[in-house]
Amino acid sequence: SDPNQQSNYNAHYNAILFVSMLVFLLVVLACSALLRTDDVGTARISQAITSSVALSCFVFAWSYFFNDRPALSQIPHGQNLWTCGFIKVYRTSQRVVKHYRSLSWAIAAMMCAEAAMSALSAIAITYLKAVLDMSAGEIGAVFFLVLGMGIPGSYLGGYLSVKLGNPIRSALVCDVGFIVVTGFASYFMRGPENKNLAYIFASLWGAALGWLPPVDTTIFMHLMPGDSRAEFMGIMMLAAAILSWLPPLVFSILNESGVSMAWGLASLNLYFVVAIGCLLQIPHYTDARQESNLASYSNVNQSAGNGTDMTATTSETAAQYIRSHLHKDGNSKGRRGSNANIHDIGLQVGGVVLESHREVI
Repeated sequence: SDPNQQSNYNAHYNAILFVSMLVFLLVVLACSALLRTDDVGTARISQAITSSVALSCFVFAWSYFFNDRPALSQIPHGQNLWTCGFIKVYRTSQRVVKHYRSLSWAIAAMMCAEAAMSALSAIAITYLKAVLDMSAGEIGAVFFLVLGMGIPGSYLGGYLSVKLGNPIRSALVCDVGFIVVTGFASYFMRGPENKNLAYIFASLWGAALGWLPPVDTTIFMHLMPGDSRAEFMGIMMLAAAILSWLPPLVFSILNESGVSMAWGLASLNLYFVVAIGCLLQIPHYTDARQESNLASYSNVNQSAGNGTDMTATTSETAAQYIRSHLHKDGNSKGRRGSNANIHDIGLQVGGVVLESHREVI
């Protein structure tokens, strides 16, 4: 799909996510005010609403959306359901490291940046309470700002992805902004007298929290292979959560060692620095996408040469590669030369590309 269109789609989805969280927070606060509950009672209301909404949505989706569909692949000979998933993930990891270097760097960047962002809320609550001595109501107002600013932040990330030419640049700008904001927050918010600054930094954090996830998703979706989309989306979700335990652990170790909480908050910047370093290893976005297409084409070629049954999604990957190849050659050769080039490729990869050959001609 078009990167600009995908950036806008992901921005809309993320904005809807923040709107939903904001509405949920307002409903919980309204119920708490009407019933005049304490903190424990408010937590009970929150859990009751969460359970009811989740149960209703899951039942509806399971009943009407999850229809029967044919299997996209079969269990390989000599394997079973208990082992084939682990083996497939292992082989896919090897394949990514060997053939998709840009995707490998994108995954590493996502692991670090998403870990720091997911830990920010837990660390911020502790910091606001222990250092700034904010009440539960004041902390709630801070996170109300975070959620509210996440909505324009989502659209800002999508806009800059289009304006700057590719989502990698947008992610780099967001990571740098996160470092600057968190660095200033840890320096200036040192006591209860600075609690008003928390609202300013909460707004900036909220914009960044809305900005980065849809941009990371866009990068990943356009660098991943086209023949295993479901598997790679699972890998993306794993990458976003696999290191979420590390920043809170580092913060706790620093705090228990007597180090100022300001340094613990500033330690989040280390993960963004690593994320920036990983993103800088990715070549130009167009080159990175071309690398992914070439690797996918090479995988198609190898599978066809081994006599492996090719799926429709793999055929689609080959067709996309050939269309781009045809477009390039057509600028310099003309239609006849381009079709001859496609015919040569078709002889290499067999029926998959011959099908695309007929479509192009």
